[in-house]
Amino acid sequence: MRDSGQNSPTGGALVIDFLGNSRVINSTIDRGAIEAPPPTPVGPQVTPNSPVTGATTWLIGEPGEPVFSGISFNVSGGVALGTTQISCQVTVGTIQIGTFPEQMVGVGQSAEPVLIGFDLTSSVHTGVIPCIFSRVGFGNTFAAYTFKGGVDELFRHGFEFAPP
Repeated sequence: MRDSGQNSPTGGALVIDFLGNSRVINSTIDRGAIEAPPPTPVGPQVTPNSPVTGATTWLIGEPGEPVFSGISFNVSGGVALGTTQISCQVTVGTIQIGTFPEQMVGVGQSAEPVLIGFDLTSSVHTGVIPCIFSRVGFGNTFAAYTFKGGVDELFRHGFEFAPP
């Protein structure tokens, strides 16, 4: 019955519920006389903070040498013993993942940067790396990172939150 009511029913909706709490918690009113509190975060919230959406991170190196750059993450919130899984993988292209593509982050811990790169012996540098952040009871967040060919840059596109 949570979040399944109508925010603008015929005759209007009350501002507070039967217990005196706000009538709308989350985005949609609950059915019944009492509005349920939001669930307590079970694991830390993990969101990407680099590169910034639409911005570029230039990856420059010497011919024949692999070049790597890190994707780092913000971590916050959660309750004791909660965890968040980070899973990054190459779906297409000539990208290599150097470190920490799969990791679990607990409350009070920090996520390790995921190093990604390419070998400069290749003439085309393209590819996509989706990263999925799974938090128990809270659905998934998703970010995709793209290598752009020729100019050797890394940028983030597509960040969404999938509610539970």
